[in-house]
Amino acid sequence: MCTTLIDADVQPTYVRVNVKGKVFQLVLPEEVKPDSSYAQRSQVTGHLMVTMPKVLIRIGLFSRCPNKNAWTDGDDYFNL
Repeated sequence: MCTTLIDADVQPTYVRVNVKGKVFQLVLPEEVKPDSSYAQRSQVTGHLMVTMPKVLIRIGLFSRCPNKNAWTDGDDYFNL
């Protein structure tokens, strides 16, 4: 499939992908940074991957890493 037939639109609360005139839209559980997001296709499988970094405005939801001596708030990216 030609990449000109694919259009991805990332907004802070949702992502919309248009493939061959068909729309696929997902509502995201957390806000993302649209300016830092990117889409790429695998050269081997041809799968589309949209990577969207989270805004990370949560407060008080931190947990202690069991194996590390550091604090984490989980994944920093949404990968579709």
